[in-house]
Parts: sequence; structure tokens; C-alpha cells
Amino acid sequence: MSARIFTYTMAKPLAIIAALLMPGQAFAGSNPCRNHAVTPEITFRILDPEPEYRQVTSEEIRTAAGLRNPSHTLGFTAADFNIFTAFTSQSFELDPSPPTPYAPYSPAFNLASSSGRCVAITKIEFEIGYASINVLIDDKFRPGACRHTEILKHENVHVGIYRDILRRYAPLVRTELEDMAYSIKPMFEERRDTRTIDRIFNENIDKNPRLQAIIARMMREIQTRNNEYDSDDEYERLAKACK
Repeated sequence: MSARIFTYTMAKPLAIIAALLMPGQAFAGSNPCRNHAVTPEITFRILDPEPEYRQVTSEEIRTAAGLRNPSHTLGFTAADFNIFTAFTSQSFELDPSPPTPYAPYSPAFNLASSSGRCVAITKIEFEIGYASINVLIDDKFRPGACRHTEILKHENVHVGIYRDILRRYAPLVRTELEDMAYSIKPMFEERRDTRTIDRIFNENIDKNPRLQAIIARMMREIQTRNNEYDSDDEYERLAKACK
């Protein structure tokens, strides 16, 4: 066995910009989209799949674990943590009256001549958790044999660690995501702009320091608890279990 590697994978993540205005379009005065505020509908689901067990070679286990040490590795468990989002938006035409100038278009730019529109998020669906939990066991050990059974028990403790920490941190992640979602304001979008709202989200999730701090604490705890379980005493117990 070896220290577990926890991977945080960005997969169509939610990202929030403070005022949700396109870069370079921080308007002077009032937000021209202020009259189109929408409270989004939010759904939230925790991803906690059943583990996938596979018999592989010791070399494959070492590769998966990122180990270069040629020493024999009996098993390995890994899980990828993800934040998935899907959202629904609604577009509103700008009210052309009165023609109010906004920087950086002032004095030529006004609402009446604008080629843009307001975009508001109406629904966000969050999924957080593990896309997969993979348990690898050396194929030298036949299923049902004592050695295989003991390695399986050991790896299932690691599975339990991943799941326990997810259950404890999911409410913290949920609270932060919901706070971010409810703070979303309608944004101004030029029709010619090719940067869609989901791309803006994807580019900015790592700009939320509170969310990143929660994820970092979660990752550290997963690593620490797995390392603590992979103790010399546990390795000694495994070595003696089937003698």
C-alpha cells in the first residue's frame, strides 16, 4: 500500500465574477441590467458512487499511485473530487429609454444604440463529489484467497475515509456555492462577444478564496487520514494476517 493521492479535477465548474460583468465592461453609474434581477433556482446533488474494483498488475498500481519505487505494491485506492454545474439563462433586451451613457462607451454608447443584451441565470444545478472511486488490487492475489481478502478490507477502509470526509465537507461546499449563486447579478453581454457565460464561470472558480480554502482543507484531511491509516502497525498486521 502507499499514500493516497487526492485529485481535484475541474469539470465544467461554476465560477463567479463579483458583479458578473464582462471583463472591460465595468459600467460607470448604474448597471444597465439592474432591472432584470432574477433569483436562480438551485439544485444540489452529492456524487458518492460505488467503488469500482479491478485486478491489475503491480506495475499498473505503481503507475496509478505515481510511485517510482520498484517495491511491490499490493493495492491502491483513489477518488477524483469534482464540481459539476449546469445552468439555464434568460436574455433580456435592454430598455432603450432613457439613453444613458455608460463607460467605456461614453459619450457615444447608450442603451438605445447598444448591440448588447442582459443575461440572467435562472437555474443552476450543482453536483459535487467523486466522479469515481477506484480500488486496484494486485492480480497476483486470487479473489477469495486470504491475502486478497485482507488487502480488500484494507482498501475498503480507505474508501470509507473518502466517503466520510465527503459527507462532512459537502455541506460547507454547498453553502459557499449557494451564497455565490444567490449573489449572481444580470450581466451585460455584447452580441458579438464569443465568450459565453459558462466560459466565464469556468475561468473564475479559482478566484473564490473561501471555496478554494474549503477544498484545500478537504484534500489535506483526506491525505492525512489515509497516510495515518497506512501505518507501520497496519502493514505489519497485513503481513501476518495470512500466515
